[in-house]
Amino acid sequence: MELNEKIRKTILVVDDEEVIRDTLRIHLEKEGYRVVTSENGLDALEALKEDEVSLVITDIKMPKLDGFGVLEHARKNYGYVPVVMLTGYIDVELAVDAMKMGSFHYLTKPVRKKELIATVEDALKKTDSERELESFHVSQLYILADGGLVIYHKDIDSVSTFDSDIFGSMLTAVRMFIDHSFDSDEGDGKMFEYGNSKILIEEGEDFFLVVIGEGRDIMLIKEKMKKTVKRVERNYGNEIASWRGGTEVFADIESELDELLEMENLGEESEQNLVLQEDL
Repeated sequence: MELNEKIRKTILVVDDEEVIRDTLRIHLEKEGYRVVTSENGLDALEALKEDEVSLVITDIKMPKLDGFGVLEHARKNYGYVPVVMLTGYIDVELAVDAMKMGSFHYLTKPVRKKELIATVEDALKKTDSERELESFHVSQLYILADGGLVIYHKDIDSVSTFDSDIFGSMLTAVRMFIDHSFDSDEGDGKMFEYGNSKILIEEGEDFFLVVIGEGRDIMLIKEKMKKTVKRVERNYGNEIASWRGGTEVFADIESELDELLEMENLGEESEQNLVLQEDL
C-alpha cells in the first residue's frame, strides 16, 4: 500500500493498557497511518462517531465495554470498518469466537510489528475491494419543492438501467412520501426501489432531496444527504419556502451539494440541468 494511501487511512486502537496503545500507535504511524486511541470500549464508540475510521484494533477484555461490544457496534453501524481483536495467548478461544461474530482477524500479545502491519494491510485491502463492489453509485440528484415541483436536477452519471420510466418512478416515490405511504419510523430517510435502482429521499423544511443510484452500501450517501439538507435549509430555506417558479435563484446551489457531487464513486459529471416540472 502506497504511503499517500496510508495517510488517508485512520486506525482506531482500543486498549486499557497505555503501553499497548502507545506501542501499536508508534508502529502504525511509522508506516504512514493516522492513529487515534481509546482506553475503553465506550470511548471507542465516541471515536467511531467523531472520526472517519478505516480500521479498529481492539482488546477483548476492557472495562466499561469490552471488545465484543465494540465489535458488535462496529458491525451494526459501520459495516465496512474491519475489526481486529487483541488477546493474550490464554484467551485465543475468545478471539476465535470474535471472528465468528465478524471480526477480520486477531493478534496475540505481545504483538509483533511484522504481523501487525501485514494484518492491517490485508484488512484494508479486503475492505477497499468490498467497498468498491458494494458502494452506492449516484446517477441523478434532485431537489423538489414541497408539493413535488422539481427546482434542481443534476444528471451525474446516467447508466443503462435508468430508462425513460425512472423519472416517473421517482415522482411516484415522492408522492408516496408526501402521502405518508412509507412504512418506516418518523424522521428516517426514505428509500424507494425500482429494479436494481434505489431512490433515496431526505426531507427538508420545505423541500425533498432525492438521489437516484445503485448499490447496497447506502449508509455513507444517507449521512451526506442529511448534511446537505441542513446546508440547503440554512442557505436557501427562505427562497424555497417562497418559490413560485423559475430556477435562477438556485443557480449557485451546488456549493451546498458539494459532498454529494464530489464523492469519489460518482463517476464522470455531465453538464448541469436545471428543470422545472408541472405539479404532480
